[in-house]
Amino acid sequence: MKNILSLFLLSLFGLGMLSAQINFKLNPNPRSEPLKLNSQDTLKILAVMVEFQQDNDGNTFGNGKFGSIYSKDYGNTILDPLPHDANYFSSHLEFARNYFTKVSDERLKLDFTVLPNIVTVSKIMREYSPLPRTNDLTPLGSFAEEVWAIADQSFQINFSEYDLFTIFHAGVGREIPTPGSIGLERDLPSVYLSEKSLKEIYGDAFEGFSVNNGNFLINNTAILPSTESREIESFGEVYLQEFSTNGLIVGTVASYLGLPDLFNTETGTSAIGRFGLMDGQALFAYSGLFPPEPSAWEKIYLGWAEPTEVSLNDQTISLVSPQVANPGDNTILQIPINSNEYFLIENRKRDANKDGAIITYKVGNSTNTITFSKDEISFSPFGADTLIGVITDVDEFDWAIPGFIETQTFDDPFEDIGFIIWHIDEQVIRENIESNTINNDRDRLGVKVVEADGIFDIGEEFLNIFGETVIGEGTKQDTWYSGNPSEFYENKFNANTKPAAVSNLGANSLVDISDISTIGNEMSFKVSFKNSALSKLAQKKLNIDTEIKNVFGLNELLAVHAGNDIHIYDNEIELLHTISGISDAMPSVFNKDGHSYIVGSANSTLKVLMFTNENIISHSLFETAISENITSPIVINENGNTFDIYLGSETGSILKYNFDENATEKFNLVETFIAFNNVAITQIVYNPHQQILFAIAENQYWNSVDNQAQLFSNYLKKLSVTQHVADDIVSSDAVLLDDANNFLILPLGVSETKIEIQSDEQINDFLLADLKNDRQLYFAFSYGNLVDARNFSGFNADYFPTEVNNRNEILFGDHNLSIKLNNNEFYDVIRFDENGLIYAVDGEKGNVITGFPVSSGSRSIVHPVIFNSNGARLTLINEDKELIVWGIENITEVDGWISRYANKYNNAFMEASSQGNVIDEFFPKDKAYNWPNPVYGDETKIRFFVKENSSVVVKIFDLAGDFVAELNGNATGGMDNELTWNVQNIQSGVYLAHLNVESVFGKSDNKLIKIAVIK
Repeated sequence: MKNILSLFLLSLFGLGMLSAQINFKLNPNPRSEPLKLNSQDTLKILAVMVEFQQDNDGNTFGNGKFGSIYSKDYGNTILDPLPHDANYFSSHLEFARNYFTKVSDERLKLDFTVLPNIVTVSKIMREYSPLPRTNDLTPLGSFAEEVWAIADQSFQINFSEYDLFTIFHAGVGREIPTPGSIGLERDLPSVYLSEKSLKEIYGDAFEGFSVNNGNFLINNTAILPSTESREIESFGEVYLQEFSTNGLIVGTVASYLGLPDLFNTETGTSAIGRFGLMDGQALFAYSGLFPPEPSAWEKIYLGWAEPTEVSLNDQTISLVSPQVANPGDNTILQIPINSNEYFLIENRKRDANKDGAIITYKVGNSTNTITFSKDEISFSPFGADTLIGVITDVDEFDWAIPGFIETQTFDDPFEDIGFIIWHIDEQVIRENIESNTINNDRDRLGVKVVEADGIFDIGEEFLNIFGETVIGEGTKQDTWYSGNPSEFYENKFNANTKPAAVSNLGANSLVDISDISTIGNEMSFKVSFKNSALSKLAQKKLNIDTEIKNVFGLNELLAVHAGNDIHIYDNEIELLHTISGISDAMPSVFNKDGHSYIVGSANSTLKVLMFTNENIISHSLFETAISENITSPIVINENGNTFDIYLGSETGSILKYNFDENATEKFNLVETFIAFNNVAITQIVYNPHQQILFAIAENQYWNSVDNQAQLFSNYLKKLSVTQHVADDIVSSDAVLLDDANNFLILPLGVSETKIEIQSDEQINDFLLADLKNDRQLYFAFSYGNLVDARNFSGFNADYFPTEVNNRNEILFGDHNLSIKLNNNEFYDVIRFDENGLIYAVDGEKGNVITGFPVSSGSRSIVHPVIFNSNGARLTLINEDKELIVWGIENITEVDGWISRYANKYNNAFMEASSQGNVIDEFFPKDKAYNWPNPVYGDETKIRFFVKENSSVVVKIFDLAGDFVAELNGNATGGMDNELTWNVQNIQSGVYLAHLNVESVFGKSDNKLIKIAVIK
């Protein structure tokens, strides 16, 4: 019965069902930064024993005096036996000293003093106890203030010699509930009052409790009970429920050092179980006798461990248990997910020394040991109250880690555990550490155990067979090793396994772990960083203070444009050289005869930087003075052995220079075009086939054929140009995006087509791509959760728009690229959103490509680019100033819309493909249909393709043959067209739409389409 009650009560605490204090927080206000002591420093604890005025309060255990919680004399055959005196509390602090010496690898030295006499405060216990379910700790502040004032008067002691000030009070802690509790307990909650917590009580001006005649201020206080054991009445009898305070004391010291609580501090529910220190299940493991070692993150956070960062290449890695590791062995591995998230892997062992659990304990002045070769009913995480005395040491604290599988019994042979994988989200930690809520959101934990069994149940509520609510806790099946019997376990960890190696937003981390070895003090696994489309090649934070404007590729090198400077990196993101003052405008690049060229303009000077990848430092710089400041990106056009440079100026002029480094005059001003009257040009596009210039400036558009600025109502954000051939006629179309989300299609010599996009969100970027391999271009763009694509009549490409996210989350994004990711004939769209997620949408089918999204951690502060460097490379720079490079698999030729302005020349010109599928049929029946069908909303679109410009008539009838509606319109030849039928006033039913088309050359055809309307 005793052990059954132990199991019941301890599980209640670990499971977070805290009837007496559901908002328990051991450390309500953690430090924003951990306290890292030097190896020469010693953390000194001053402890005082405190009693209250005697009471007979039924809502507290005991009467306020030490030893009063028991109704009979249990002798010294119980845990934490009486007397609770200075020797007793010193024994508990001895456990804490032994614990931190071992788990910190002797980095933390701890010393303590317990004042010899008891201090008695002026009130009964309940007067210092906060009301249940409140965050107001003012009564505890008053308690601490009075205690230290009395101690200052009662003892001759120099308080300035101590760091952590601790009160051990008579009675028990409120954090452990009792059966039948209704939440009225007035025992004191165990808590660490940091300086920040005391300031919340006393105000920001509070600096500490004054002692030693005002010469020292105590700015923290730990409040702890004399014991957590208490008598429980059950079935008409009184039973002693035994708990040690060892775990609670250790957790309090860790709180002083800066560790936050890692359970849910709103509910008390477990979040990491017994895989780390700062969780209720861990602090009260084995009846509170000893917690496990801190987790990998906790040790790193306190400066006790340094992880080995895994390089981004295919490799096999070994990991040694820290208990048996030698200097230089890997004990913690860090694997990046993105700039804010990463995995930590550690090889934890319950019994690395293979000598069982050796427990050291004190009974009075006698020190003894006892050894357990495995867990037993009387010695397990759920109860160990058959032990006696005060536990002062355990040879391996990680014995407290879960070591049983679900089907195992205490009679089965002992078996150790495997890898523990942690998912760390530094953004969650940064944003929530001061409020002590790091692990309050189960959907986005800051410190999370990646449970190998694929069932995320630590902290999850379940109903047992008795209808009682229980909370899931960690088991051995949550650890990673070959032979894990869990149903979903595959001995690998990637984006397609359960659990999946993804970011907290569900993005593919590209981490692929496989071939995990069997359990041992040294274990291994294979790791790579790729999926079928991308492989992560490099990731590094840039040490650049000025504004980062652009990133671009230079063969095997990378260039970052920041301020007016160019920083050049190798493919490992190691800085090779910085050249100052190259450009304040967006530069352009080209390659010639084994040299790389960067073209920029700064301070009314046109500059060309020339170098070889092998010798960047010995670069050549060519310059010429120009008459105006440049305001547009610099555009390059290859012209035989020379290059033409186009510059848009602040006065509305376009300057055309020819550059030839072999000529006597390197720069030749060929021509000046007056495009606008004193309006700064924002973008230039050049059609090299027809030799036509296009430009935009504020709300004006110009081309060199018409040679006259055209005004629009709205500001023009972006310009692109395409050329296509129809009926042997070559035509150029300009595509404009304005700040009212309108796309304007302007064929030369023809009035524009205005396409309005209905969205409350601003569209800032678009591209041109042959998504369907049908020799026509579509303009593609993104907004909200959608990636959309339209033809030049404004109708959606087949299968577009595509919803890339189903979390009802707005994913603003200004950046889009297009390349053949699927290694087929169809260009795909890559979209970059505000959360740092990279989506890829199949141009042919409109679905998100398998393996996406991929995470870069945070929003890209530059437009991402794709370039060729012994294969296709994708790169960006995120808000954390991390430059990340991915390799694009299975692509030998970089082709598509690969930068903000299409290419490395900044020339947003895209020619329609001369290859691909051409529809020769005038009216293909399989391309005539309506969508959506069935129709649940207010309208449906009747879609069709015609080879030639045509008139179209749609007559709609119900099944009785009665006429319902008629639609009329004109269709553009060579592309999909649509007519919209508004069904707002149409009753539910099935309707027949007779679609008839007739071309300008006399061809005609028709199709009957069945439409279902459901209201």
